[in-house]
Amino acid sequence: MAIDSLVRRCVAVFDPLFNKSPKPRKRTAYRPRVQIEDLEIRCFLSATAGLATIIQPDGKTLVIGSSTDLANGNSDFAIARLNVDGTPDTTFSDDGQVLVPFNLLGSDGGEDVANSVAIQDDGKILVGGYAQASLSGDYDFAVTRLNFDGSLDTSFGTDGKATIDFHLGATSEDRSAGVALAPDGKIVLGGTATRSFSGDTDFAIARLTSDGVLDAAFSGDGLKTIAFNNGGSRRDEVTGLVVQPNGAIVVAGSAEVSRSGNYDFAIARVTAKGDMDKSFAGSGKRTVAFNLGGARDDGATSVALQGTDIVMGGFAQVDSDGNFDFAAVRLTSNGNLDKTFSKDGRQTAGFDLGGVGDDEAFAIAPQADGRLVLAGFVQLTDTGNYDYGVVRLTPNGSIDPGFGVNGQVLMPIDLTGDGADVAQAVAVDPTSNNIVVAGTARTNDEGGSSAAVIRLDSNGDLDELFAANGLATIDFEDPVL
Repeated sequence: MAIDSLVRRCVAVFDPLFNKSPKPRKRTAYRPRVQIEDLEIRCFLSATAGLATIIQPDGKTLVIGSSTDLANGNSDFAIARLNVDGTPDTTFSDDGQVLVPFNLLGSDGGEDVANSVAIQDDGKILVGGYAQASLSGDYDFAVTRLNFDGSLDTSFGTDGKATIDFHLGATSEDRSAGVALAPDGKIVLGGTATRSFSGDTDFAIARLTSDGVLDAAFSGDGLKTIAFNNGGSRRDEVTGLVVQPNGAIVVAGSAEVSRSGNYDFAIARVTAKGDMDKSFAGSGKRTVAFNLGGARDDGATSVALQGTDIVMGGFAQVDSDGNFDFAAVRLTSNGNLDKTFSKDGRQTAGFDLGGVGDDEAFAIAPQADGRLVLAGFVQLTDTGNYDYGVVRLTPNGSIDPGFGVNGQVLMPIDLTGDGADVAQAVAVDPTSNNIVVAGTARTNDEGGSSAAVIRLDSNGDLDELFAANGLATIDFEDPVL
């Protein structure tokens, strides 16, 4: 049966909602299955995704993602702020919600997805992601800056927004996956830039001045790309970044090893000037393999600083049937595996509760006491039932027995029966050690979804003082800015 362009846009819209990483793996359950005969129903729904979260210094929580009109496939940056008790913060755009469209396609709108957030010292909010620039697959890095009250900061970029195109070739598909602030107030975006139609992609970094324009003091034009080119189609993809106190930029994700589906954790560091930092792993970049089984598909989905160390969270393939475990890596400041962490710098944790045991971490956050929190999804059945999963590791990399049940917390959201609930972000309150986990929860069988936020106490129990028994759900209905 032929599928017209409207149907293609309706089908494509599910990717950013339930698949934070664009890597073409066989994700089966948490991406909604769209049957052609169902499209008349499915294309008249809306969906909200939660892809990033951060706790402000005042204890309020920001949740970042996208809101999509499934009737036309258009999505906008979506930002919500919750009070300390989990209720909507009405000092933020009157009702706690803001939608920001980039609309690079003009009246056609386009797919604009926010997936990262940073807070400036003055309280202004930077939200990063990507915006669709053409119907042929062109996407640009995108970033917006909001004032503390949720209004657009029109002193930034053009009317509060900025986009960046790397122009490497092919479809010019450039997608940012992280935003961070440099010590001097400059703004750094990290993501993936497409180089060829064969699937060749590179790590990509853009640095902007505080005004939202490319910073020529970084790599000559504000742009930097990094290729691993270890094999296969040379697909290298960034899923997160951090900036160190000296201004060095760390980007992490995955590097393809072979066309058989073999990927490794990949990480690179550049100096504040944009040069490869050769004090890191000798060349400024390195990969880390778990190689536990199957196609050896291992990938970092997140990165953070832990003192002078660098930690990455993600997944490691266990066998060829689709069994994946949560995975964490800790590197020293010079890029070596930290052998005080689980003896070889690597640790995995599997829930293995059902289906093929597909358990994957999408986010990592260090605690002030040296422990590490990972959040993601846990497969329960072959029929699409996934729950939020949270794991905590001790400073030496072992599973923390004092957290949840044997170091693990399983949290069903289940807004519709046994739904596909995917945790995609985690933040730790440095004062209380409370843990905020944000993600996306299915709301009906036709593909609708809500952003869902839970708060755990330091023991891994639901904090019932937060929202309704520890759970807040967010659906965006505001007019756009």
